[in-house]
Order: sequence, then structure tokens, then C-alpha cells
Amino acid sequence: MNKEQKTILASLNKILDAINSGVDPKTAADSFSLSSNEGPVMALVHDVISRISELNQYQLTKLSLVMQASKIGLWDMQVMKGDPVNPNNTFIWSDEFRNMLGYSNENDFPNILSSWSDKLHPEDKEGTMSAFAKHLLDKTGRTPYDLEYRLVKKNGEYSYFHAFGATIRDEQGYAIRVAGAIQDITEVKQAAFERESALTRLNLLQKSIDIALWDMVVDQKDPVGGNNEFWWSAEFRNLLGFSNEREFPNVLSSWSDRLHPEDKDKTLAAFAAHLTDKTGRTPYNIEYRVKHKAGHYLWLRADGATLRDKAGMPLRVVGSVEDISKRLNKDKLETHIEKFSQGIKKMAQQIETMSSVMSGMVKTQAANLSISKESEKNAAETTSIISAIQKVAGQSNILSLNASIEAARAGDAGRGFAVVADEVRKMSSETDKLASQIEIKLKYMHTSVKRITEAIQETTSLSNEQNDFIVKLKEELNDVNDMYKELIAMTATIV
Repeated sequence: MNKEQKTILASLNKILDAINSGVDPKTAADSFSLSSNEGPVMALVHDVISRISELNQYQLTKLSLVMQASKIGLWDMQVMKGDPVNPNNTFIWSDEFRNMLGYSNENDFPNILSSWSDKLHPEDKEGTMSAFAKHLLDKTGRTPYDLEYRLVKKNGEYSYFHAFGATIRDEQGYAIRVAGAIQDITEVKQAAFERESALTRLNLLQKSIDIALWDMVVDQKDPVGGNNEFWWSAEFRNLLGFSNEREFPNVLSSWSDRLHPEDKDKTLAAFAAHLTDKTGRTPYNIEYRVKHKAGHYLWLRADGATLRDKAGMPLRVVGSVEDISKRLNKDKLETHIEKFSQGIKKMAQQIETMSSVMSGMVKTQAANLSISKESEKNAAETTSIISAIQKVAGQSNILSLNASIEAARAGDAGRGFAVVADEVRKMSSETDKLASQIEIKLKYMHTSVKRITEAIQETTSLSNEQNDFIVKLKEELNDVNDMYKELIAMTATIV
């Protein structure tokens, strides 16, 4: 190497040392004077360095604009070999980094580790520092540094950041230099939180009012019969007794094949009419029955809305179903309860009527008893009269015998016969009187017996009427019993 070459090489080394010390390449090149021999070569070097400097400045400007637009701040750390977590490691925080936290210069936010680490949220600090240390200490370079944490800004508010970095290592794997960036993701986190809150509210709302959602992407070639892409929510599946997509696939037939035979045609027709109406004026609001996995049918109310292109062609349909089985069963239950109540009232009226009939029977039976007792008394009196007649008859026989004896004697004995005859006459008179009394009593007894007969006939009529009421009451009770069984069955389905 000749002297001229050595001189040029020395100049280039000085320029390189200046650049390494942080001097701008163009400024470093301009700071050296050129000799006549060095002039052409150094002029060329100067031009090259200037061009590189301009390109670097252009790239840095672009990078700065991109970082500002994407809310990214850069940082850089030179690592003391073997001690990557040493707080004295040299840090460089970019202006964008500082600005994102509300600081403006190095005085506000010095180039040291604690400027950043002391601002970590208490709940995030330990995990963040541990992740950073694991990344630096892993000589294989396989442990990434990519995580999210919160930093407190100068105004005291916390913001979410996404941090990531990469490390240059020596041949032994020791970290030499680490560069990274943070991106403000507060708005993204807030949107995600709001979205999650909205979904939570929606899920709670769905559970509280038994609403399940579904979604369909429409096949433009054939909106009604094409290969429309369906999505059934977990709530929709659970409503019908299914737990996953394997049991209830995301296809139309999973739902349509379970429609009640009496409702299927009208339900599908209503859906098709809604889809094909390019004006969007035909609503999709319908009630139908669909078969549960357990085999019984549920009543659902379906509502849907369609997103259409400018020509009115359907692009996407979103809808919901609400289980109205309980409401319908409640209405039906109320109707049956009303019928049940009316049945009870009717039965009470029948019982009241029967009670009146029975009361009449009691009175009639009491009257019969009184008549019967009176007849018994008359019969007893008649017996006494007959006994008296028998006694008179006995005496008459004796007197008659005596008269016969006296008559046989003749003579003066005729007087005795006259006396006997007179006694017989008296006895006959008394007998006649007794016979008259018997006749009166017998007539009274006849009247009493007649009254008993009439009373018995009335009792028989009342008994027949009572029997009719009992038959009707039995029929009413059977109806009430059947209604009660139906109410029990309906109550079981509601519960």
C-alpha cells in the first residue's frame, strides 16, 4: 500500500470513528479537509456518504411517520455481557416512546430502565419483568418477548400497550443489544372490552327472555334453495336440546327438518317471501312449532332482518327465536282454570239443589213419622174398643143363656126373663154405640193411611229427583277430574 492509499484509509477510519460516536455521516465527511491527491477519491466518498445519509434520513422520516400513525414507540438497549437485567444498561427511549406516555424530552423521561419499569401497573410489573428477563437470558433465542401490559402516563391514567422486541447475541448466545417497540392498544382494548360487555349483556338478555340467535350468508345464485351458509348459536342449539355442532350442524335442514308438519310449509314460505322481496317490505315474523331433541314440540316466535345490496338482493340474514311455549301454555292454562272454576261453580249449584231436595225429604219423612205415630195411636184405641165389644158380647152370651133357662121354666118365672131381656136390650144399645165409635175410628184410620200413602209417593218422587241430581253430579265430577289431570300435565310441561 502506497502513501496515498494509507492517507485515504486513515481519513476514512476517522470518518468511521466519528459516525460510530454518533456524528451524522454527512457532517463527519464534511469535517475533514481534502488534499489535492485525496480530492477525487474523498470527493467520491463524500458523495456516497451524503447520498447514504439522505437515504437514511428519508427512511427515518418514513419510519417516524409510520410510528406516529400506528402509535408505535421504539426503544434500544445495550447489554452488559452476562448481566442483561443490570439497571445500568444503556437505554435509548425514542421521542415517540416518550410522547406516547405524555413526556417530551430526556429530562422528563431519562434513558434508564426505571423510567419505564417504575411506570408498569402493579398487577403487570412482575410478569412483564420476568418475561423480559427470560427472553434476554435464553441463549437459544427461542423465548420471544411479546406481551401486553399497562403503563401509567404522565397525566396519571393507565394505557394498554403491546410490547415486542428482538435481541442480537454473540457466538455464546449472550445478549449484546436489544431493540423493541411498544404500540398503544388502549383503543383496541377498550373496543374489545365494550364488545365483550355488549356480548355479555346480549347473552344475559338472551338468557333472561329465552332468545336465541341465528345467522345466514345468502347464496347469491339461489337465495332460497342454494347452499346458504348457516350459523346456529349455542343458545339456539341448547333451546332444542342439542349441545354442539356435531349434533346440530350449521345447515338449513338441521332446523327445517324439525318443523312441525302442520307448520313447515307456511314457515318456509314466509321465510322465502321475506328473502325474495327486494323492497324489504315483507317482514319475517312468524310463530311455529319445532321438535325438541327429547321428542316434544316447542312453540317459537321467529323474527329476522336482511341486509341487501343496492338492487335489493339479500346478502345476509340475522334472526332470533323466542320460546313462547310457556306463554301459550299459560294462556291455555288460564282458559282451563276458568273452565275448572265454572265447573266447580256448577257443581256447587248442583249440590245446593240436592241439599234443598234432601231438606224437603227430611220434612216429608218427619210428616210421615207424625202420621205414622197417629195411626199407631188410633190402632191402639181401636184395639181397646174391640176388647170392650168382645166383653159385651161375652156378657150377652151369658144373659142369653140365662134368658133361655128362664124361658124354659114358665110361669111366674117369666118375670125373670123380662129382666134378662131388659138387660140384653141395654147391652145391645151399648154395643151399637160402641160400633158407631169403631166406625168413626176406622174412617179416621183410613184417612190417615191415605195420607201416609200420599206422603210415601212424594218421598219416592223426591228420591227419584235426588238420584237424577246425583247422576249429574257424578258426571260433573268426572269432567272436573279430567280437567284436573290435564292441568297437572300442563303444569309439568311449564315447569
